[in-house]
Amino acid sequence: MNYIISINGSDGSGKTTQIDLLKQNSAKSTFFPPDIAKYGVFPKLSEEQAFKWWFFDSTIEEFCTAIYKGIQYRNEEIKKQNKLITVIDKGIDTFESRILANFLCRGMEETFVIEKIKEIKEKIGIEDNENMKIFLLTNPDIDTRIKIAKSRKGTSFGQSYYDIYQRKLNEIIEKQLNKGIYRVIDASGSVEYVNNEIVNVIRKEIFKEKNLKQKNFENERG
Repeated sequence: MNYIISINGSDGSGKTTQIDLLKQNSAKSTFFPPDIAKYGVFPKLSEEQAFKWWFFDSTIEEFCTAIYKGIQYRNEEIKKQNKLITVIDKGIDTFESRILANFLCRGMEETFVIEKIKEIKEKIGIEDNENMKIFLLTNPDIDTRIKIAKSRKGTSFGQSYYDIYQRKLNEIIEKQLNKGIYRVIDASGSVEYVNNEIVNVIRKEIFKEKNLKQKNFENERG
């Protein structure tokens, strides 16, 4: 059995920090695949060129193919590792919210973007294999979340455009949250507090409902 948990959140929500903490304190039976960028699916460019490719230069076919190829490679590695639990950095819904926000900001119609997402996803053979989707919510207010995202490195190349993208992205995220697809965790507290909340959710959902033994997610090194 491979129980897949995705850690999601808006930019700057602390996803990477929390995944690193979970990795440090998890058993060998838990697998943490790398970010999909590590599979070489995006062009090798300078930081500024990468920003331009992401937001302006890539076609929707190129962009979606890179995203879904990365997810495909990650899924293949998950199957190969065959661990009891897998924790992934950003699930399919997070990636699709970014695709949608990106191309809506470029002026494309929402129905067209959604159809392209569906078409390329089916072509590559991507399905939603996540058993649990955790969302780290830094603040229920969109404007506050945008301010947090703006503090990230690499936005100075096109700050005004990035702000527009972040607003569109957070509007899409808001719709996803309202649909109830995520298990939402308050990420406004300390790193330790948020980590404890994540672990508690995992314990409750996996160890009780799926009858897995708690020791498989406890400190077990060597």
